[in-house]
Amino acid sequence: MKTIRNITTIVIILTLVLSLNISNAQERGHKPPPIPGKEQITKMINELSTALSLTDTQKKEVEVLFSKHFEEAKKEMEKQKEAKKKDREKMEALRKSFESKLFKLLSDEQSVKFKKFMKNKRPPQKPERR
Repeated sequence: MKTIRNITTIVIILTLVLSLNISNAQERGHKPPPIPGKEQITKMINELSTALSLTDTQKKEVEVLFSKHFEEAKKEMEKQKEAKKKDREKMEALRKSFESKLFKLLSDEQSVKFKKFMKNKRPPQKPERR
């Protein structure tokens, strides 16, 4: 019973640390670290097993927990990426709608001046990462 509690505590701590790292990276405008693959997870588990002197049973249980955790994290990151893309598309549509209405009010000469004005006022945009 004590070992299960220890494993649970370890997984919670690692999840917290990873979540904080992802959160901090996003606040700084960096991409979160990539989700580890099967080989990386196995390597992590082996290192953890040695460091904590896990039994074979504990090692298997920890591996299952890690695999499930990273699979869920991967799915969540994909959802967030898709939501961000949709938000970007909505903002682009909103901008186009605004400009369309504005250009109906302005003369051709004013429209050209407006485009120049906005081009000079916009902060330089970072190229999109893929």
